[in-house]
Amino acid sequence: RRFRGYDEEKRAASPDGDDDEPTETDADEAGKLRRLEAKVRARRAAASCGDGDYAAAVADLERAAALSGDESLKHDAARAAVLRDADVAKRRGDALVREGAFR
Repeated sequence: RRFRGYDEEKRAASPDGDDDEPTETDADEAGKLRRLEAKVRARRAAASCGDGDYAAAVADLERAAALSGDESLKHDAARAAVLRDADVAKRRGDALVREGAFR
């Protein structure tokens, strides 16, 4: 999302006030922002795994992989998905044991 101040600043910096055409600097900046978001999401995914929130980790890793194109992040997302599924299965099993399903 763009902020109003950013648009006004950019227009003021442009001699003709036309900011519709993307520049090479815009593309470089967008690339940097994508890489930064990918890095932040990968780190947040690691923290989510540590907290046992595997669904959040999968979502962050998938988005990080899409942003960066890094194949290793796709593999990390797949591993986190296995952990998520195992966690769900364990919780179901624990609930069945508490209910006395195996007496």
